[in-house]
Amino acid sequence: LQLLYNKKINIKHFMKALPFSSFIKQSLSWAWIYKRIWIIGFFITTTTISFQFWQDDSADLNIVSFFKDGFSSFRFDKMIVLGLLFFVVVYLISLIAKASILSGLKKIKQNEDYKVWELIKFGFRKIPRTLLLEIYLGIVNIVLAVIISLYFMYTQSAVMAVLFIVAMLLLLIYNVILYLCKHYAYCYIVFENKSTWQAIVAAWQLLRKNPKNVILAKLIEIVLILAIMAILVVIFFIGSAIVVTIATLSFLYGGFIIFIVILGFFAFIGLLFLLLCVKAYLSTFFQGFMTQVYWALNDKK
Repeated sequence: LQLLYNKKINIKHFMKALPFSSFIKQSLSWAWIYKRIWIIGFFITTTTISFQFWQDDSADLNIVSFFKDGFSSFRFDKMIVLGLLFFVVVYLISLIAKASILSGLKKIKQNEDYKVWELIKFGFRKIPRTLLLEIYLGIVNIVLAVIISLYFMYTQSAVMAVLFIVAMLLLLIYNVILYLCKHYAYCYIVFENKSTWQAIVAAWQLLRKNPKNVILAKLIEIVLILAIMAILVVIFFIGSAIVVTIATLSFLYGGFIIFIVILGFFAFIGLLFLLLCVKAYLSTFFQGFMTQVYWALNDKK
């Protein structure tokens, strides 16, 4: 009976919602007070790249043609090579930044002083594990993407049609789980010094034991992102309306073209600077929010 009672208490503990509002307030405070960490927060980004191949005797070719005709049918343009190199560099920087900012958040939580360069060096030392994490997690997507692409080569095959449907469902389910767990895998690497595979297993176990709170945290993150985007769109249109109004009045009542050009230039520079600051602040905020969820779920308050 005592064992059953203890089990009941544990279930209630897992199902109890976390104090997300306090996490939001604390993360907002951290992101505003510790502005030095914005330098790192700016580089945390989702990087994507699209490849386009050309063939001497045809127009654009897609991944289906790649698997059907082989490597010999394609030639790489110099811009594609440069784009690939740029992507790799940006991607590695984002991995360094991710581990760096997590290390910084830990120091902030413990009221310890930190130097940005020391955090960056820590993130650099974690590259082997964080890069391996991305590779492990990406393999499944690559395999499923290949299966989906092969379907278009054999559209008359019933077997491929079944594999296509199964692959699409698995792709959806897998990426939802990935979206829920990935941050915690990084946390286990940075805070617990776990190996890449151990971090993946631990993140999955965290989701299994705390599905309600993990899903709620991500839903809150999505709502916050949408709300912030809506606010930024409104601010953008208001700012654009003000600039256009001033430029129009200047043109109608004096024709100061130089003034309009100068105004537009400084408005662009100011908007760009504002966007960079907002991006850095929001990156720090969201990392802080999700990391506090991780600490709470691991009883590391």
